Amino acid sequence: MNFTGLDIETAPREGHPQVFALQPWRASENSALVTCMSVTERESQPGLFQPHEIPQKLRTLAFQNCVTWNGLFDVAFLISSGYLEQVKRINWFDGMLLWKWVDNCQEKEYFDPRWNLVAGVKRWLKDEPWVQHFIDLKANEPPPGQKDKYWELRAKFDAIACQMIAERCWKVLTPKQRNSATIEANCIVPVARAWLKGVITNTDLAESMIPAMTEEMQEIEYRLGIHNDQALHGQPEIWTASKVLSSPQQLSTLLYDTWGLPCEFYTDPSDRFPEGQRQSSKTALTYLADLDDKALEILRWKELNTQFTKFIQGALKTKAYLGSNVTHPGPHIFSTYTGRMTYSTRSGRKGEAAKAKIGDPLHQWPRPKALRRMIQAPEGKALVEFDAAGQEARLISQLAQEATMMKVFNSPPPYDDLHSYTGSKLSGMTFEAFIKGKEQGVKAIVSERGYRYQGKFSNLSLNYRIGAKSLRRKARVDYGMNVDFLKAQSWKDTYMRTYPGIKKYWSKAIEIARTVGYAESLAGRRFGLNQWHGERKWGTEQSAINFPVQGSGGDQKELALMILTDEYPELEFTFDLHDGLFFYIDINPQLPEIVMDARNRLNGINYMDAWGWKPSVPMPWDAKVGLNWGQSRGLK
Repeated sequence: MNFTGLDIETAPREGHPQVFALQPWRASENSALVTCMSVTERESQPGLFQPHEIPQKLRTLAFQNCVTWNGLFDVAFLISSGYLEQVKRINWFDGMLLWKWVDNCQEKEYFDPRWNLVAGVKRWLKDEPWVQHFIDLKANEPPPGQKDKYWELRAKFDAIACQMIAERCWKVLTPKQRNSATIEANCIVPVARAWLKGVITNTDLAESMIPAMTEEMQEIEYRLGIHNDQALHGQPEIWTASKVLSSPQQLSTLLYDTWGLPCEFYTDPSDRFPEGQRQSSKTALTYLADLDDKALEILRWKELNTQFTKFIQGALKTKAYLGSNVTHPGPHIFSTYTGRMTYSTRSGRKGEAAKAKIGDPLHQWPRPKALRRMIQAPEGKALVEFDAAGQEARLISQLAQEATMMKVFNSPPPYDDLHSYTGSKLSGMTFEAFIKGKEQGVKAIVSERGYRYQGKFSNLSLNYRIGAKSLRRKARVDYGMNVDFLKAQSWKDTYMRTYPGIKKYWSKAIEIARTVGYAESLAGRRFGLNQWHGERKWGTEQSAINFPVQGSGGDQKELALMILTDEYPELEFTFDLHDGLFFYIDINPQLPEIVMDARNRLNGINYMDAWGWKPSVPMPWDAKVGLNWGQSRGLK
């Protein structure tokens, strides 16, 4: 494939902060601008275009394969500058993402793991005569908007480098990878547009949750006998978390010196600590929870503290910076090694950009519905969630060829409910009696912590290798179920007896990855694995097991996003989270019809055309609609 390299440079408008040059939505607010655009077409010198020349040049690029570096930024800035129609006609690619398709691996020995352009040049273009000049140029970077000649030269070099790297990466991709990378590239424009539109967070609701959350944390501190001078009852707005529990060093002292608990986990040795430091991590606390329930209390406190600081206080800090409930968390396609999307909360890593709080980490948003209600639709619109139903269980059932799972998934409703099937095994009831009880609303089955919920928890947690200790911790901390070790072990034993093909899959996945050197998703995305010995052996084996499932899930969502944005213009993509894709839609009489038609389209995806793979079980999607995420309801 021939690529056209493209790069833009940006700056704040006069009188505005430098960091605005890193915030694409500022262009539509007339507080930032594109200062120049460089375009490098095959076998020609790069052309430099001034702001007034950019619209016409973009029109000439229609239907060409334009490649940028970290392209969401470039595309978002161009759209924010008023060039949406021109941008939509271009086939956008991202050189950084293409490189990831080639070199997504466990050990990144030869490049900066942040995937920046300098690292890409060192990896792919090290024999080019201009490389050192390029590296030196990047190392002496003035602020955006200053020294125009520098930025014009930079734009030319960036466009050339991006084009050359993209073409070299493309040559080593397999046909399946090229197809899947193209599907991913089709997500660039809708994700860039979503970044500009932003996500609305209800900060009034966030403030209202502070008293109850801080009160529970204070109660835990009281039960643990920890004195907190900052735990000011009746003044939650100025309440500060316990330093003893939030400081790893102070917590270690409490656990091992004050309480006298045994330490099993240490950090790596260093010059300062030749034997390593005693850990107070989640792993260490999970182990200690079998010896002392106070460790479970600490785990719960830490979960609440994360919710409070990262999402409650985080939302309030974002509003304080932006002056609005419309936040703009920075999206990153193919951010995790499995291909999932993540969101950054700041405009950059250093200086003023590191202080610019632009949004919340959507990809980490916690489960409690009260917190999910913070994410809401704009006035006159509804929030739509398309969720890949039982995504990981359905994918692993096929990768493992687990007969019982596939039988359940291929059964007619309501007997295609795997969570109920697992719940029936945990309860000792027949599947038929369990389904009947579910339909009748029997509390032991359908209550918040009932047998179906326990079945769902088991399915979500036990697909991958996890011990009873970690399962108990996960149940208590992440799902609010305070079970003892024996109960957690019984859940695991029941799951493994019910689905024996899962354990066989673990062994097979490890064997294949060790033989070929990588794990692979159904769409051809790969993760190189080479740490098969020593301390990283277990983690490497876990990646061999997890990646084909989770990577395929990420691929599935990109395919769905491409289809929905291409075929349903009424749906405005908003953000990606867990197994769901979220959209805004105008509230009107046609809303249910549009949403259900879109859901049916997803249910009929032709995976053979996309990936060369034919599912052996249905791959359905659920659709929910509401004015906020926490109160969304499913459509039938």
